[in-house]
Amino acid sequence: MIRGRIDEDGNALVEVTVSGIRGSVVFNGHLDTEFSGDVSLPCDIAVTLGLELVMEIEFELADGSASRQLIFQGVADIGDGPRDVEILLSSSLDILVGRNWLRNRSLHANYATGE
Repeated sequence: MIRGRIDEDGNALVEVTVSGIRGSVVFNGHLDTEFSGDVSLPCDIAVTLGLELVMEIEFELADGSASRQLIFQGVADIGDGPRDVEILLSSSLDILVGRNWLRNRSLHANYATGE
């Protein structure tokens, strides 16, 4: 089971370690059920980690608009062991963990206790 926590703004978070060819960094990732991918990172972090560019895709945003995105390969771990993931880059400062990563996993986050 993956354990999360709830921040003061009511966001569900999990600790995520993301690794590339130049190193690893540990973050608090926001669980985003509107994001269908694995992980989304700010561009500067991706450069620092040395993530490998693997493809470019077009996808639909939550507001219905289309967007083109570069996809990078990296390794991520949210407490159940490292695995290869596709990483999208973002202009946002938030690190997102999406539905694809959560598929077939059990997550516990208790809003009443913040754990």
